[in-house]
Amino acid sequence: MTNIELAELVSSTNMYDIAYKTSRNMTLTDNESEASAMLDAHFKEIGKRGCDPDHEISAFVQKVVNEEIYNTPDELLDMIFDRGTIGEFDDFQNITTPKNTLVAYEAAKGGNVPRSYLDVSVLTPTWKNRQI
Repeated sequence: MTNIELAELVSSTNMYDIAYKTSRNMTLTDNESEASAMLDAHFKEIGKRGCDPDHEISAFVQKVVNEEIYNTPDELLDMIFDRGTIGEFDDFQNITTPKNTLVAYEAAKGGNVPRSYLDVSVLTPTWKNRQI
């Protein structure tokens, strides 16, 4: 299968519908089953090679996932995900139990020893965005 045939296949079928039907063991139409078989064979070929120098997998993800997932209606995303529980700028804090770092040293009367203290830490989240 050439890259042109694969591009036409991806643009002519709805990959979201194929994934939905496949994950729920629903019957696929003839066009969808043909597309699924061709894509499966193509990506198994990449798996046999062990490398993806042309970045075909990332191009497929960008074409299918970005367009079909990010452009879906909000009602569908609200059914799939629990949105709105943590806002973008909502942080949380957690106070940990203190670590007992007080250390007793044997010393001369009135002498100096290394400093020790109680560590009361406040945990705050570090937000990082990841993307493939």
